[in-house]
Amino acid sequence: MPTNVRPSIPRIVAGVAADYAYVLGRRLTATLKPRAPLPGDGTPPGSRGRPVVILPGIFESWHYLERIVEALSAAGHPVYIVGDIGINGRPIPATARRVYRYLVAHDLRDAILVAHSKGGLIGKHVMLHDAQVNPGANLPGRRRVAHLIAVNTPWRGSELARYGVGAWREFAPRRPVMALLAAESDVDARITAIDSAVDQYVPRESAPAAATRIPVPLVGHFRVLAHPSVVALIVDRVREVTRARGGVPPRTRVSYPGVGIPTAE
Repeated sequence: MPTNVRPSIPRIVAGVAADYAYVLGRRLTATLKPRAPLPGDGTPPGSRGRPVVILPGIFESWHYLERIVEALSAAGHPVYIVGDIGINGRPIPATARRVYRYLVAHDLRDAILVAHSKGGLIGKHVMLHDAQVNPGANLPGRRRVAHLIAVNTPWRGSELARYGVGAWREFAPRRPVMALLAAESDVDARITAIDSAVDQYVPRESAPAAATRIPVPLVGHFRVLAHPSVVALIVDRVREVTRARGGVPPRTRVSYPGVGIPTAE
């Protein structure tokens, strides 16, 4: 299905229903398997891959991205889970500070952030903070973050947040943190935005203009994180970032069965 063709209503309904079934399954898994993997768990002996830091969405644990964690580990990347952020219910700036302290405490440099939804906003906030406090933030080997890969992130907020309560309201487009993140573009070229064709929470075409945008022909906000093609795409993108100078890999083309999807328009 080409990404410019909207899926049928029955497919959307079925996809959204499966999306929430995925959420329930992940929450059950989090209860049964609370321990997060340590960096290096599941990596082949002698692996020297670029470090990857996982940033889940709001009220999510790392379990939502478990397939991605497993695939990146198998590809030789030490994967870091920031336990201090819990299920990510704190405000974006406060969580970003915790993530940055984690990067410093573990002396991570040129790390790749892999994020879902709110995690992408936190990741961009971390990159902007690094540019402010780190004189070497623009230099490979000295900056804390090389690149951010974010799945279904509401870069410009979501109008649905007006009807939310508590932490959900932070996504209202006119909230100060959303306005700040939308206005700052210095790090946008080091962002890859992967977006579902239909997302019940995130407006389409909200990614930063300078980011590499990868639309995928899938329905839903959550279940895309476990889709084999998306998992493989993220592993490939991490590999491209690792090889690229400056954290900005070339904008090549990726393909799915029967679908050619450009990484940028």
